[in-house]
Amino acid sequence: MTKFRTRLPPFAALIAFEAAARLKSFTGAANELGVSQPAVTRQIRDFENMIGAPLFDRLHRSVELTERGRELAQTLTRSLEEIAGSVERLRVNRTTVELKITSYVSFSSLWLVPRIMQFGENHPDVRFHTVSQHRGAELQMGSVDVALRYGQGGWTDGEVYYLFHDRLFPVCSPDYLARYGGEIRLEDLWRHKIIDCDNHGEWPDWSQFMAYHDVHGERLNIAHHYTYYTDALVAAIAGHGILMGWQSHVSDKIAAGQLVRFLPHTMPSTDGHYLVVKNERKNLPVIKSLIKWLQEESRPYVQMPM
Repeated sequence: MTKFRTRLPPFAALIAFEAAARLKSFTGAANELGVSQPAVTRQIRDFENMIGAPLFDRLHRSVELTERGRELAQTLTRSLEEIAGSVERLRVNRTTVELKITSYVSFSSLWLVPRIMQFGENHPDVRFHTVSQHRGAELQMGSVDVALRYGQGGWTDGEVYYLFHDRLFPVCSPDYLARYGGEIRLEDLWRHKIIDCDNHGEWPDWSQFMAYHDVHGERLNIAHHYTYYTDALVAAIAGHGILMGWQSHVSDKIAAGQLVRFLPHTMPSTDGHYLVVKNERKNLPVIKSLIKWLQEESRPYVQMPM
């Protein structure tokens, strides 16, 4: 059999091509690999000369893979993922593996962080690095491995895994409810102090909830408005008013007696919670374990009745 050395380009050229194909940028590939942009350009040009056809279409400010380039990129990424996975599985003196997760602030603080220790107990060699963001969790930022997102699941920057849709309902502190005789009716919410937070049009709000239950008329009194849902939640626990509770965010607080759900009315979230995994990371053993664990943790929310 002909030696691989005579059939393949230098390994550095393969790595440069993979990075440029993934980032759609020779400059981005150079920055990631710690080399100069001309070096990446030269390696890819030599690679193309070996194949005898262009792998990229050079545009004004970016590059796009040709049909041959896309085929090669898919094969190369899959092969490198398998090699990396095999090395990780067979490594004798395994060192700590950093798992970098990005998520929006409230989901990270109120759902992920309270549970992640369970995953860590079964993976003592994993060090977690959680990056919380106010809006849309970026997957291409730095060395992020996975992103937890809220939306419709149509992202193309990674492998998408559905977790669950949420349920929304009003909550308040036990003390607040007691001040009003232990009963608050949906149609009387306009009489109460409402707690709200920024949503930038990305999350269901109070007006949608009231319209969903066909309640119209008086405008709600937004007495407390916060940038972050986590601050709004603290205000509700302190008895400052009524908050729109996301089941995934408040179920632990209800179980602990810090909040009460005083109405049976519920609204399903318009979008769902998803896990998005970088394509080049999805076959790593630790990532596969994380995907399975998150899906198992999500199952109760999928199965809960409305």
